Amino acid sequence: MRERMPPIVKMMDTTVPSLCWNNKLYCGAEVCQDMPANQKARLSQAFCVYLEGSRVQVPYRNSRQLPDLQTYLQFREDSIGWDPFAIIIEHSQGFELDDESSSHPMLLELHKNAKYHIILSNDIMSFKKEDMQGDFCNVLALLYFQKLYYPKRNPDDRAPILQGAILDAIEMVRERNQNCVTLMEQTRKCNELISKPCIDKYLEGVGWWISGNLYWHLASARFGICATSNIHENAPNMHVDHQLKIDVNKGAAETVPKEVMTSI
Repeated sequence: MRERMPPIVKMMDTTVPSLCWNNKLYCGAEVCQDMPANQKARLSQAFCVYLEGSRVQVPYRNSRQLPDLQTYLQFREDSIGWDPFAIIIEHSQGFELDDESSSHPMLLELHKNAKYHIILSNDIMSFKKEDMQGDFCNVLALLYFQKLYYPKRNPDDRAPILQGAILDAIEMVRERNQNCVTLMEQTRKCNELISKPCIDKYLEGVGWWISGNLYWHLASARFGICATSNIHENAPNMHVDHQLKIDVNKGAAETVPKEVMTSI
């Protein structure tokens, strides 16, 4: 069992259960003490995946070496933390998906699109804060530099601008959003799945998780947007600098020099 664990878990002197439950590094541990054994095992495994993704991500965030876009999205799929919380969606509503449902291709595809929706939304709304702190490990920076340093780009053409990367990322969010809607509709029409207990509640939970992620990014003070609770009536002002209370990294360069790019 230990041989199959990610490197970050092997480095620890504790077991996975005590890591998740006794030390309470995972915010849902207290709530999940009464989980069925199989569900708790799935949560432990999912949390290991999250830790491993975070371990892979840290060196990029702590250095000026950026991954290519594909590599970035691969480790962000794990480090965003969706997998543990997908299981929390079940437990918090008092049910457990069976193995057949949780491994069904349609639900796996829904999970992937939900992950990307959350990853991309997070990167768009956290970019300003991260940029001021000198952290360029963000999909907006990667999209921008990918175009800026594209080897076949005509030097006589107008140089790419950051707004173009923002619009590209927003379009990616919209695509994932539509994919999620379509997949939920297809799941509700799939007799193999919808006949399972609580699938409809699970889909509702996934929808709440996606929309809740957007709301939290807008309403939380974490990224300086600070929207009001009635977001649909009063749009947040994304341009108010005094709302953004950040410890700026004064030593960070305004742009990433070309020579530090690894694979773009």
